[in-house]
Amino acid sequence: MNWQERQRYLFYGAPLTLLPALAFLPTFAFLLISPALPHGQALGAVVLPVLVLAQVVGMLLVALACSLRRVDLITLLGFAVLMLLFVISIYTGLFFAAFAGRL
Repeated sequence: MNWQERQRYLFYGAPLTLLPALAFLPTFAFLLISPALPHGQALGAVVLPVLVLAQVVGMLLVALACSLRRVDLITLLGFAVLMLLFVISIYTGLFFAAFAGRL
């Protein structure tokens, strides 16, 4: 795999990883917990699996971008994306705990 392929994997994978992770909690809260829209729960049941699928595909692309053994810029940027995903996952878990405590 050459530099351009790894760069393409990272550029497609990073937004596919981070944007669904950022959108998951508001989608869950406003469509499933307290639906603000008519038919919000049905819409949430369609949107959430799409977000999960996009995030899994993005994580696979970022993992492919980081697959070489030597450390270079693409590998460091890929690991930075994964660390951001880790932080987003932590705050999402904290907010889910707050929702569970409130219910």
